[in-house]
Amino acid sequence: MTSKIQILFLSLVVLTFSCSSESPKPPMKTLNTDQIKYPLPKKLSEKDYIQKLKNKDCTKFIQCYSPKEIAEEMGKSEEWAIANYDVNIWEKTSADGKWPPVGKMRCGSRALLLEVSGDDYKILSPLDQSIGWVSKVQIAKVIFQNPTTFEECEG
Repeated sequence: MTSKIQILFLSLVVLTFSCSSESPKPPMKTLNTDQIKYPLPKKLSEKDYIQKLKNKDCTKFIQCYSPKEIAEEMGKSEEWAIANYDVNIWEKTSADGKWPPVGKMRCGSRALLLEVSGDDYKILSPLDQSIGWVSKVQIAKVIFQNPTTFEECEG
């Protein structure tokens, strides 16, 4: 009987020490590369950063689809696209829900590229000087151009 008690006691001791009172740590959260945001330099305000880009000889711009491309996609005339088709500029990225709209751009226009996040570009609108996000699906390409002369350049 004492050997059974000793075995029982020993089992309880082993069981007690093998069960820790610490809870397991949750797994580390990781972000996909499309969730990583590329923030502005911390030492510069957004206004100063824009001015720095405008002072460069060559910087990145986005170019919206042309009126011809929009007209073909929508089954309308180029005149209709020029008069009626606007690209919305949003306060937030697509991943963050976009809303509310903060500005507009016209088809075929180019805008200073400020930042990239996932499926969106943060830009300065040439139409109303609004700053916000546009979806990559509305953009034909990213180009390099001189911000003063608007001539294309080598990036």
